[in-house]
Amino acid sequence: MKKYLKVFIFILVFFIINTSIAQIIKDVKGKKLIIFNDMSQCEPKSAISDKQNLYNWRAVDFETIDSLAQYNIKGKMLMADPENNAPDITLKLNQKGWYSIFVGLFRIYPDDGIRLKLTNDKATVFVKADNAYEYIDEVFWKNAELTGQNLIIKKPFNNQGTAYIAYVKLVPLDNKEIEQIKKDAENNSNKRLIALNDGHGIFYSKKPESEEAILEDVEPYKNTDFDKLYWCVGAGGDVFTYPTSLGKVYGDNMESYPRDGDRTIAESMKILNSKGINSVKEVVGYAKENGLKIYLSLRMEAFMCHQPWDGIFNGYFYDNNPQLRCKDIDGSEIARMSFAYDAVQNFIINIFKEFASYNIHGISMLYTRGAPYLLYEEPIIKGFIAKYNINPRTLKEDDERLLNYRSEFMDNFMRKVNLTLDSISKNTGKERIKISVHGLNDYKNNHFFGLNIEKWAKEKMINEVVAYPWNGGVIDVDYYVNITKNTNCSLYVEMMPRSMPPAKYKEKAEELYKKGVYGLSFWDTNSRHPKLTQWSMIRRLGHKDELEKWDDGNGTYFKKIRLKYIGQYRVDKYPPGDCY
Repeated sequence: MKKYLKVFIFILVFFIINTSIAQIIKDVKGKKLIIFNDMSQCEPKSAISDKQNLYNWRAVDFETIDSLAQYNIKGKMLMADPENNAPDITLKLNQKGWYSIFVGLFRIYPDDGIRLKLTNDKATVFVKADNAYEYIDEVFWKNAELTGQNLIIKKPFNNQGTAYIAYVKLVPLDNKEIEQIKKDAENNSNKRLIALNDGHGIFYSKKPESEEAILEDVEPYKNTDFDKLYWCVGAGGDVFTYPTSLGKVYGDNMESYPRDGDRTIAESMKILNSKGINSVKEVVGYAKENGLKIYLSLRMEAFMCHQPWDGIFNGYFYDNNPQLRCKDIDGSEIARMSFAYDAVQNFIINIFKEFASYNIHGISMLYTRGAPYLLYEEPIIKGFIAKYNINPRTLKEDDERLLNYRSEFMDNFMRKVNLTLDSISKNTGKERIKISVHGLNDYKNNHFFGLNIEKWAKEKMINEVVAYPWNGGVIDVDYYVNITKNTNCSLYVEMMPRSMPPAKYKEKAEELYKKGVYGLSFWDTNSRHPKLTQWSMIRRLGHKDELEKWDDGNGTYFKKIRLKYIGQYRVDKYPPGDCY
């Protein structure tokens, strides 16, 4: 009897410990939900206070009221403002097995957010709410095996905004659901998405000073439909955000900066360099570790910018080679480097060689940043006169002879890039590095600026083309489908604008797949994955054949829940914020 009593007491004590900071309820389908609604129980307890100060997370009472929700929650959220030095904290989950993890997020301003990771995760993710003020966003984060794992909570890097987290919800998964999750992760037919990180914004906003801060922008692609990560290597041209032998590191030799973010990048570069951290090396390694194909991207004409940004964006190559710049029809200088010159082509090829040294899967040429690449430079003038016995400056700017002649220079450049990559593959014995190009929105613009993408695809000079709404123009999807048909070149289309409701993402994806597009690309994906509401749809958009059956995920992947109280203040009616 005593033996059974001891067992009973142990089970009772374990149950109390296991549920003391959580509500256990059932949803409308009878499935058990575990909701950690009192975030003040995070550890260490010394890191949490009900007062606003410089060193603690602040615990604030809240209560939801929502007639459409399956449940209302009363608990304590945590917040830490940008000036606060609150430490990392841990929420003990005390669970075994697989769960879907949801988080209740709150915000006031767009930069507000929170960093999260499980014990076994190598890096955090930064997440934020879409809705503000009087609402909580309950959003799906990820599925995970939680045995032995806790939730680690951190403030944003570089004091970007105020950190908030209201609650955590766990939904247990049964064997059938677990099997489907694993099967889905292994289904490469759904890997149809490209993520593009501009390699600038993350340094501008959060000032990475560690490997984890960099890897935070790779972590979100785990177990999603993303196949490739395109990582820009800096501002463009020969201004980089990694140690380079070919140009300058962002912020070199600067005493003052046009924007706070420019100083932030420069300081980040110095700190990372002092620690021996190479951002590109870290990204390439972690992308591969997580099954992503990694491409390094170059803004093909971002060699300079006008004042006040010239000190930051102008590279040595532009400043030291005025004779290689573009010339307009009237002979005036245009702030671009001309691909009509072998010296420009060879310089860019040398950049690609440096990229290749990182053992990448591909290079990404961002021709969308930005035309023109050549105009009326000396090699074009002389060659055109020799061929047609007429000065091209006397013709209309869209004369077909001139446009076709200029495109030959770009064709030759692309052939040289291919020969270079062939040689690298032969010499190293490694798989041939692939080539992706971002094209302009339609035939007219591509043709005018010398981008003969149809020829590049047919002659196997490119492996992927991404159609982009250049200068806000409408993408001619049919044109791109036709020029890539019956080639080995895969067509992707940029999903713009950068922020859309889940239903709109789904609608656009369905439309593009029906037109014959192979996959989808997401410019500035680093600005999209923190917003878990839209990310809940984006991350699944490679499921081409299943989209038609889906709804937008509202109620399953995300919910907008009305707040009744924050602290002692009622906010569902006549909220205090209306006074300011």
